[in-house]
Amino acid sequence: MSEIKKTFIKGRMNLDLDERLLPDGEYREALNVQVTSSEDSDIGAVKNILGNTLKSSLTHSGYTCVGSIVDDKINTIYYFITNDTVSAIIQYDGATETPVLVDTTNSILEFDSTRKITGINVIDNYIFFTDGVNEPKKINVQKFLLNNHTDLTTDSEYYLDNSNSFTLTKDHITVIKKKPSRALNINFELVNSQFTSGVTNDLDFTGKRSGDTISVTITLPRKNIASITLNPFVYPNGFTDITGTVYPALYVGNVFDGEAYNIDIGTSLLLSIPDEPGNLPSNSQVTLNVTSTPVFTSTPPTNDVSDADGDGSTTDPNPSPPANPVFTATFDCSISVIDSNIPIGNQTFNFLVDTIDEKLFEKSFARFSYRYKYADGEYSAFAPFTQPAFKAGTFNYQPTKEPFNTGMENQARKITLSGFVPNDIPEDVVEVDLLYKKDNEPTVYSLSKIKPKKYDGSNNPNWYNVNENGTTLDLDAVNTGITPSHKGYYNITSENIHLILPENQLLRNYDNVPKKALAQDFTANRLIYGNYTQNLNLGDYDNSLLLDYEKRFESNFGSYLESGRGLESVKSERTYRAGIVFVDKYGRETSVITGGDSSSVKIPFDADLSPVFDGNASRANMLCVKNLTNIVGSDNVEEYDPHYFKVYIKETSSEYYNLVLDRVYVASLDGNLWLSFPSSERNKITIDDYLILKKSLNSSVQVDVKNKYKIIDIQDQAPDFIKIKYRDLGDVDGDGVLQDPAGLYTDNSSLPTPDFNKFTISKDMIISEGVTDLQELFNSGKISVQFKLQETATVTLKSKRYSISALTTTASSPNIYNITLVEPIALSDGWIESSSGILDTNLKTTFFVEEQKEYEEFQGRFFVKIKSDLVSDKFLETQIGLNVNNFVSSQNNLFYLGDSDLCQNNSTSILTKNNAFTNTGRGQSDDRGSAEWEGHVKFGGTSPTPSWFIDSVYTTAQQPTIAPSYDDTNYYGNPLSSANSDYYKSIDASVSGNLFAKGGQPTVDFDSQHGGKVDTVEGIIETTSALFTDYDTAGGPPRAWKSQIGSFGDYGEEVYGPEDSDGKIFMHLSFSPIGEDLHDGSSVFKSGTSVTSLEYTSRLDLQAINQWNKQANNYGGISEGSMFNGNGYSMGNQFNNGDRTTTGTDAYGVCDMEQASSLNSTKTEYQWDPVYYHPDNEEIVRNLIVGGKFRFKNDTNKTVFTIASVTIKRLYNHTAWNYNYLSQSPGTYTEDTTTVHYAWKQWVKAAATGNGTQTLADAVTEAVQNFGRADNRRLCYILELVDDNGDPLDPKDECSIDPETLAGPSSTVANTQIQFLTPYVSDEETILTDNPAVFETEPKETVDLDVYYEASDYIPLKLDDSTGSNVDNSKGHLLAPVGSLVEINRKGIDSFGVQIETNRSTGCKVKSWNGDIVEVSPGFPTTGNKPDGLGGFTSASNNVSDQTDFWQGSKLKIYRQDTGYVELLVEEITSFDATITQVAGFKVKREINEKIGLPWFNCYSFGNGVESNRIRDNFNTPFISNGVRASSTLEGQYEQDNRTSGLIYSGLYNKNTSLNNLNQFIAGEKITKDLLPTYGSIQKLYARDSDLIAFCEDKVVQILADKDALFNADGKPQLLATNKVLGQSRPFVGDYGISQNPESFAKESYRAYFVDKQRNAVLRLSKDGLTAISDAGMKDFFGDKLKGSYNHIIGSYDMDTNQYNVTFKTTNDYDNEKGFSATDNSITVSYKENVKGWTSFKSFVPEQGVTLNGTYYTFKDGLIYSHDNETRNTFYGATEPENSLINVLMNDSAIAVKDFKTLNYDGDEGWFCNELTTDFSVVGAEDFIKKENKYFANLKGVKDENIDNLQGIGYSIDITQTI
Repeated sequence: MSEIKKTFIKGRMNLDLDERLLPDGEYREALNVQVTSSEDSDIGAVKNILGNTLKSSLTHSGYTCVGSIVDDKINTIYYFITNDTVSAIIQYDGATETPVLVDTTNSILEFDSTRKITGINVIDNYIFFTDGVNEPKKINVQKFLLNNHTDLTTDSEYYLDNSNSFTLTKDHITVIKKKPSRALNINFELVNSQFTSGVTNDLDFTGKRSGDTISVTITLPRKNIASITLNPFVYPNGFTDITGTVYPALYVGNVFDGEAYNIDIGTSLLLSIPDEPGNLPSNSQVTLNVTSTPVFTSTPPTNDVSDADGDGSTTDPNPSPPANPVFTATFDCSISVIDSNIPIGNQTFNFLVDTIDEKLFEKSFARFSYRYKYADGEYSAFAPFTQPAFKAGTFNYQPTKEPFNTGMENQARKITLSGFVPNDIPEDVVEVDLLYKKDNEPTVYSLSKIKPKKYDGSNNPNWYNVNENGTTLDLDAVNTGITPSHKGYYNITSENIHLILPENQLLRNYDNVPKKALAQDFTANRLIYGNYTQNLNLGDYDNSLLLDYEKRFESNFGSYLESGRGLESVKSERTYRAGIVFVDKYGRETSVITGGDSSSVKIPFDADLSPVFDGNASRANMLCVKNLTNIVGSDNVEEYDPHYFKVYIKETSSEYYNLVLDRVYVASLDGNLWLSFPSSERNKITIDDYLILKKSLNSSVQVDVKNKYKIIDIQDQAPDFIKIKYRDLGDVDGDGVLQDPAGLYTDNSSLPTPDFNKFTISKDMIISEGVTDLQELFNSGKISVQFKLQETATVTLKSKRYSISALTTTASSPNIYNITLVEPIALSDGWIESSSGILDTNLKTTFFVEEQKEYEEFQGRFFVKIKSDLVSDKFLETQIGLNVNNFVSSQNNLFYLGDSDLCQNNSTSILTKNNAFTNTGRGQSDDRGSAEWEGHVKFGGTSPTPSWFIDSVYTTAQQPTIAPSYDDTNYYGNPLSSANSDYYKSIDASVSGNLFAKGGQPTVDFDSQHGGKVDTVEGIIETTSALFTDYDTAGGPPRAWKSQIGSFGDYGEEVYGPEDSDGKIFMHLSFSPIGEDLHDGSSVFKSGTSVTSLEYTSRLDLQAINQWNKQANNYGGISEGSMFNGNGYSMGNQFNNGDRTTTGTDAYGVCDMEQASSLNSTKTEYQWDPVYYHPDNEEIVRNLIVGGKFRFKNDTNKTVFTIASVTIKRLYNHTAWNYNYLSQSPGTYTEDTTTVHYAWKQWVKAAATGNGTQTLADAVTEAVQNFGRADNRRLCYILELVDDNGDPLDPKDECSIDPETLAGPSSTVANTQIQFLTPYVSDEETILTDNPAVFETEPKETVDLDVYYEASDYIPLKLDDSTGSNVDNSKGHLLAPVGSLVEINRKGIDSFGVQIETNRSTGCKVKSWNGDIVEVSPGFPTTGNKPDGLGGFTSASNNVSDQTDFWQGSKLKIYRQDTGYVELLVEEITSFDATITQVAGFKVKREINEKIGLPWFNCYSFGNGVESNRIRDNFNTPFISNGVRASSTLEGQYEQDNRTSGLIYSGLYNKNTSLNNLNQFIAGEKITKDLLPTYGSIQKLYARDSDLIAFCEDKVVQILADKDALFNADGKPQLLATNKVLGQSRPFVGDYGISQNPESFAKESYRAYFVDKQRNAVLRLSKDGLTAISDAGMKDFFGDKLKGSYNHIIGSYDMDTNQYNVTFKTTNDYDNEKGFSATDNSITVSYKENVKGWTSFKSFVPEQGVTLNGTYYTFKDGLIYSHDNETRNTFYGATEPENSLINVLMNDSAIAVKDFKTLNYDGDEGWFCNELTTDFSVVGAEDFIKKENKYFANLKGVKDENIDNLQGIGYSIDITQTI
């Protein structure tokens, strides 16, 4: 009988082929069997698989293993388990299971039983892992093993080392490491900081020489020294010393010693006389050596004549100190060096102790920072850098001796850095690395490394102390030993710098560690993440940041602002913009997020609008921000990220320089100036640059006039004319006979006359007066002539010097010189005539001869030419010579306009002239109408003639001079799009308004209770108390003009001085008409528009009238619309919400007409410009400045008036735009019907009902035309007049004739002129000064780079709630450290109901923080009042409730050591001391959105206008940068970024060099790589060899690591060396990915296996690329199986059997009743590489699987099992084995009919067949019996009676057996 034999030699299943085609050696399917392969000795044998054995020794249940990894280096498995309450990481070394980290709340590890962790790496002792949801984490295994866990019931602690542990927090195990959030504190000890300089008492060096001795006495300032050496009397009440310093009670009298004052035997003193140019030590004239110990004396106390101490004695010392006690020291000296030029006689001397202090960082701007070093070797990013650690000295800039500013040398001799162990320092920080960087250099140095312990194990005081004295703070006498917020100090006494840090650290603003990442691996010694999320989730936010500036805080920081030193400041005349950078809890930062226009500010030339100049260049400015952003949900850290923010500042102007002036020369031809500068300044400027005069000559104050000079020319050698000196030949005046045939000028027809260049003069008279023969001098050289007039003892007029171009002599009697000048005599020199053709009898004529030679003053100089003007006249040209004179620079006709009925309710007129106006009524028909004004301004002509006049006449309205503070929203047209938008705002007609007297506004019925309307300018006025009575409710005086719309409190000006300014003299000088007509009278209604109804386009053709209707809409009542003192009547829209009715108070609004088109016309722009259309006015306008001088020509007293202040006002003469009313008599008012508003209102009322008429429309046009007429405008200069001494000077008293009479009425030709005088100095020699003028270069235009610089520390968005749990007090300590000075601003209400602010500063300091509660010490006085809710106050008790009522809404202002501050809004009082009645505890608003002062600065202000930002002010020396940390804005909206196709990598790791930069993700470097989005999201990373494989959803990509590829023409790559960490990316052939099942990944050697569920495939990645191993006989199976939904598809590799196991995991385990292919059945199936097929299904369903030391381990319920149990087919603790199955097909000769009688097999032992079922019958159970090395079973069939011919057993359908 034939035998059919089947073997399993191929060892794989095949479910794809038809049964008849199944190859020999394959089987249909198998379960729990293992078929030996060709590598085994028993090839083709079938075995049951090994069972597994529980290896876990820990008792736990209900857990899930969510991740695992093997550390092959130490043969250890780490696996992650969780039950969603408790999570743990466990170590198994093949024998012992040990918990590494236990988290009983799962708040640290954050494992999720439904989420597999597939990104795990072991790097030496560290496990890095990421789950795609939470922060990537890292643990140090060895340190966590110190917990010695034996179970999972106790939380792990964080062990810093073997003996120090802390409560574990998430921060301890995140990959990202926090950086310091605050900058270091800096304290300075300065050179000469002890008493080392001053002024000696009188010394006499007459006859003294080197080696002689002299006794020296000096006066000492007070200094609190611990010991008493003399006069030990006690001052119980304190005292004030001679310098004004106040000393507290119990200060002990004379507490000095020589050592404390650095004066003792051997001390060297340098002396110079006070007026010696320069400063010590450079100008030293005497050097002394101290030879005796100083003897100290002081003012003794007076006798206690009143027995104040009660001891019964009246002769003992008075216990109170003497008034202004004087302390002196006397000692002997020997003279070492003495200058021969020392003055004889008694003389005081400046002295300086010649110290040997070494200046630190003398010629650099040093900044300091620090970083943390963590226990595992990571370094954090840098803390914010400090501001420059630079203390400027006193200004000292000598052009001849020291042509550099020694004040810009660092004066620090010791710098103490502190606060680097802050309140919130992470517990795992083991070292602080102090850092140093010079501005303008990229290198960062490590200065010192500070550790908590010293080498001997003791505490390091540099870590634990706040300074040399201890670890606590003493806030006051009671609160001592307070725990400080921040500790750590380090003294710098030398520039001994250590290591250089890598350059990339400066780019590391923060570590851009992904917030979460799905994929992770380690290659190229770097940690790499894929499919990550970066950027903060900001939620909804509103950046309404407001940037402003103010004066830097000065008080209470005595060591900060030293007298006379340059002060930290923010450069004036620059525009700054602020942005916000948000920061999460780990230090990740956003890009800069900017606000609107409010986040930009320009620091102007003048700090305010008051008449008193307050130059910002002379102040210590600071920037401040408010309206800080609130982040919605910032408390919900799960949803939104920001916890903090920082302020960044942008300022993009280019470099600037200061230049010190040497000398000034007047150019010979054009009268301009040549400036001489030291040659060392040459590189600072070029032609066409601009110079700004900041500091005037011989003055220590800022130039108070804005100026700018264009450089016309630069010469490296002195111009020839400068080398010319004019030798004075003498004055001639005809010996008193000036104009006579026998005198000096013999011919009346040939006199020196303005506008002519020829005259004759008597030669004989000139020679007789001692002047050399001019003809000889002219023939051999050049001569010139000048005219002089001594008007008074103090006033001398000098003409220009006129060069003579021709000179001949006429022989006659007398002999005559015929002189021709190069240019005609200037009209401004017309004063040489007393009248036409008559020379002034006191005139003198001076001749000069030119001499040229080289002078020493030209050596080492270069020369700059600028244009001369009034500013240079005043502030520069006084250096030209010694004799200051005046010359008439301009003169203009002057008129007078006076009104007989002046202002203030028809009160008695101050002036009674009636030169222009005749009618006294206030109606429409008086002389104030448009037609009358046309006549008033003819000024002697036949038509309106623009002229100057003393102004004492009516005005109908005022136009603002400053842009109103409204924004540009909906501002029609383009004016505001121009650079001059603020100007266009200020000439908006709709913001014009009225002026009301005495501060109030009339009520609706126009009564005069507040003084009524002011409608007239008052000529020449002396201030009296009448001008300052009845202050208005906003606090302003009654005649306080306004510069723009708004309440007086915001914009009022004290034009006439403050309330007590009686006796000041003001003259109102006006110019009118001004500009051109703005409207030609054509209809304002558009062509074709009906005028009968309101169906019209609201924008009308106003031509050049600028009207954009931007007044407040608050019609009828009080509004902020008035232009003047008091609020006035609404300037709002006439009708509201379309209600065009005639009822109510809506008649009192502004016209709501709007301009038809954009404006930018010349007429509009120059309508208020007195020069543009009238260039002759340029000179007079130049003179109308503070310091300008003028006189009246016809004033025989020749009184000269000096202008002390100037205010400019724009006035309307006859037609107002807005509502206006007229006063008929006291208490009687009527509406002004000439206004544009009135005409518009009449038409609108009629048109609203369809009754508009052309007549009404024409009236609108006429009113608009009248408003725009040039004669409707005048510019009024309000001039305060004083004499040379600054005392008031009244023209009506000092002039020979009343100035109004002098000027004359407008109807006549002017009978006087106003003459402006300019100081003129002799240029015979120039003067050197030790207080020179200083210029600043204007920075050149630069590209507006959008770069911002860090300007603050971290600022918390919100303080924690003190009532919550886990309160983070570090936010308070960060905001305002303990010891910070506290002020409180209390808003109250005065007796007028006006809001006022009061400051309460009692030296309080921050004592402690508890969330949003700050405690201060000693506290603020309690109040006896509280608001009563009605605008007043009622009594308050000393309890928390009443004190809260009073203090609520106040603002705490807390100053930090760096002079920055924060304001906090008080919500309630939490504690107070009733005994001492002091409030000490304040609960503040949690949101930090009040004002914050920034410590940022970019220059030093010396108080004299000079702002310096570079060392010594030298060219090409270091200068202050805008900062170290830069950031920028994004083009688009900032938002959280999910980079699903992105890769990002860390810094390097090298165990051998202890380099651990795996936390460093430097966004400033190229650390990212993006794959094509079409590949799908990255799910898994696999480092294979040196490459990185990215398994994306739809593609597998190879990425070269640490190399790149260059492709040949044939497409083959050539590898290249590169510095790229991630190089070329190349997708593998085949459209496969890993779908979203990274858990299916498993690897063995260079092979990787994974499942692509999306494409129903299982794949292998090997050297030959991708192979779909699911096609190996199982394609149909996987095609069906992968259509199911699974919790996970788990991949693992069993290295024992060399099989890839892929587990399809549903919610249940394997179900034998379900088929293998059932999509709801869990099953494992194995692929074996050497059979190239799938060997068997397996009924065990693991959670994870790994191989360690050749043993396969899987995890079930969080327990570990080893698959090495010889009790086969038993899994996970089962007592009964699982079944095995192998489905074998006997398909030989498939078409033949075969009968089988027996079944046999080859094997090691027998099977027992329980039952054999065929298609015909069921065969009974039989044993297999071994015969001849085979096992046989005799199977007897059961005959079916219905089938006659059946033989055998039939086809086997089912065999149940036991193996």
